[in-house]
Amino acid sequence: MVSANLRHCLLDDANFSGADLTSADLEFASGYTAAQLGEARSLYHTAGIDRNIEAELRHRHPKLFDPPPGLLQSDYKVPPVDDSQPSIFQTITSLFSRDKA
Repeated sequence: MVSANLRHCLLDDANFSGADLTSADLEFASGYTAAQLGEARSLYHTAGIDRNIEAELRHRHPKLFDPPPGLLQSDYKVPPVDDSQPSIFQTITSLFSRDKA
């Protein structure tokens, strides 16, 4: 489940036993517990974990947040930002601009 997109998922009965959740995205996910995530193999670079659950996991299972064995730091590079395309904000602003030619 490396880099899995679990945004907005309801994870009530999810089984993370042995799962590698490296770089997964749990933003706005709900229903999961520290006990469930504590069964995972790795939470390295996992985003969006509920703060209280993350605090409990860091206390009880700190090694979950370490890089998985054999992982090189160079494997996780932030993709470059494509500045050639206007942002959605720029596009919307231009639609409502009063200075149209």
